[in-house]
Parts: sequence; C-alpha cells; structure tokens
Amino acid sequence: MNSLLNEIGKYWLEARGRSRPTPRYPFADNEIVTPGFPLRVRSWWNAIYINLHPTHYAVAIAPDGKIINLKGGYNYPLPAGQYTLHYIDKQNRAAVIPRISETTLDGSQVSLELVITYRVVDPIKALEVQQPVNTLFIFIQSDLKEFIRSHKYDEIVGSNDGRTVENGLVARYIKEQHAGRHQISKLFFIADIVVEEKVGDPKLTEIRENFQAEQRQNIAKSELLKQNQDLERKIAAQEAEIKRIKAQSDAAQQDILQRMQLQRIDLEKARMELQFRQDKMMRAMDAIAQAFSTPTYPRDPREVEIIRELLGALGGDSTTDAPPPEGTTGSESRPAPGSTKTPNPEKIDALTDTLLNWLDRRRS
Repeated sequence: MNSLLNEIGKYWLEARGRSRPTPRYPFADNEIVTPGFPLRVRSWWNAIYINLHPTHYAVAIAPDGKIINLKGGYNYPLPAGQYTLHYIDKQNRAAVIPRISETTLDGSQVSLELVITYRVVDPIKALEVQQPVNTLFIFIQSDLKEFIRSHKYDEIVGSNDGRTVENGLVARYIKEQHAGRHQISKLFFIADIVVEEKVGDPKLTEIRENFQAEQRQNIAKSELLKQNQDLERKIAAQEAEIKRIKAQSDAAQQDILQRMQLQRIDLEKARMELQFRQDKMMRAMDAIAQAFSTPTYPRDPREVEIIRELLGALGGDSTTDAPPPEGTTGSESRPAPGSTKTPNPEKIDALTDTLLNWLDRRRS
C-alpha cells in the first residue's frame, strides 16, 4: 500500500513540478544565500519536487534543525514537516578588494588593489557562517596587509620600473592563508587573484625613475661613443687606404714619367744617330759627285775601286772590301735579294776620306 502511494505521489509531484518554471534568483554582490522560503513536506508523500536552476544550490532546514542539501527534481524520502528552503549561488563570482596601504618590511609604503574570483564549494557551510562574503573579504584584506608587512619593497613592487608586481607571489600567499582557515576554506574556493592596481612609494619611485633615466642616458652615451669610435676607425681605415692608393698612383705615375723620359732619350739618340749617318752619307755622296764631275778618261782603276766600295758601303754591303772565299764566286758571298743591312758610318767615313784624298792627289 505504501509503495503504491509513493508511486502515485512521485508521479503527481513530478508532473506538477515540471509544469512550473525554474526560478533564477539574483544575488547581491555581498550575498550568496537567498532568504528562506517555506516548504511543506506532507506525510502521505514524504517527498518534494525542487525546480532548481543550474546556477544555484538548494539547501533546506528540516524541522529538527538539520541542514539538507537538495537536488533538482524529485527528493525522497524526507520526514514530514515544515522546511525552510534557501537557494545558494553556485557561479564563479568576481569581486574587487579595495586598495590596502601598508608599510613593507624595509619601511617603504605600498598600496595594492586586488580582483579575486571565488565560488561556493559546500552550500551547507554557507548557512553555518554568518555574513560569509563579508567574512571572506575581511580575511583577504587582513592577509593582504600582512603580506605587505612581511615582504620587502622589491619583492612586492619589483626592482625595475615600479609598475609591475608578481601576481603569483600575492596569490600564493593569500591562498595559503585561506587554506589554513578550516571553516571558510571549506565554504569558498578562491580560483584566481589578480593585482588590479599597485601604487609604490612615491619618493622611492621617483628616485628609481631618475636612476633609470640616468642609466638610459648613460647607455645612450655609451652607444653613441661606441658608434663614434667605430666611425673614427672607419675614417682612419679609409684615409689609410686613400694614402695607399695615392702612393701607388704616384709610384705608377713616376714610373710612367721615367719610362717616357727614357723613351725620349732613346728617340733623341736614335735621331742623332740617324742624323750622324745621314751626314756621313751626304759627305760620301758629295765626294762621289766630285769624282764624277771631273771628266778623266780612262779612269784610274783604284779610283773606280774606291767609288765601288763606297757605293757598296752606302748600300749596307760590307763584303765589298774583302775578296770572296776560295771556291766561291762573288755572287755567292753577296746578301740574298731582299735582305737589308745598316750602313756602317765609320766605314763610309773612312772610304770618303780615301776618295777625297785620291781626288786631291789627282788634282795636284
């Protein structure tokens, strides 16, 4: 009989519950629990149907004061009586922890503002802690103050430009402190902590900014000095290369001038030699002309021989002054046709003197 009644009750409660909309309750920033709603469990059903939104937990306070975590849908068995139903926020919640100012371990002033992300992990604990959100924030603010007091300025603010802070250091410290609080740590899980704003000691920040500006200037000066030194080295190398090229050019020019001078000397020498030969040849031709200008018949064979030798010397033939070797004719000892020989000025001059002397003797 009870089993049949339970089946009928389950069917009726589920049909009635499914016909109703699922409510979603708004939560204030500092609230995670709704006010209590009366909920009656009848003795012939010993069950209720809960329309539960996926962003909510449902917790009921039984008539005997026991806190029961209800699930969405059909809940059975429950003792009959008057219950109080609370919905609890199940979502991740973000909150700003207002700026906290405190003195660091080494005596500098630091202000930090945090953004935390947290959520409820045990809805039953939400009814056991008075003002749970405010309590969480009070603990975090206290932890943040202690964090600043227990760390040095550079550990919090950093030693570079004073505008960054290590999020992990702050988050790790606050999460460790939170984990040590048995009740509140079972209620809330802190998912993330971000340093939203940080203000360092103004005087110390100014000193560091001035120091960093001076460092940047020194780096710029050093870089400029290095560039100037590199430029000077390049200029010196270029000047040395220019001097080397100029020296090579001067040496080449001097060599050319010397060669040109030698060529002029050689040309002048050749010209003088040519003139000298021409003078000798003209003197010889004059002597021959004098010999033929005086008609004498018959001519003396010796005169004819001298004229013949002189003509041969003028033509470059040096063989006319010696008899041909034995066994050869005169034609075999003469130069081959087309061959050329340079006239011998000394020989021409000697034959010319001989011819002139002969002519003088003949006139006398």
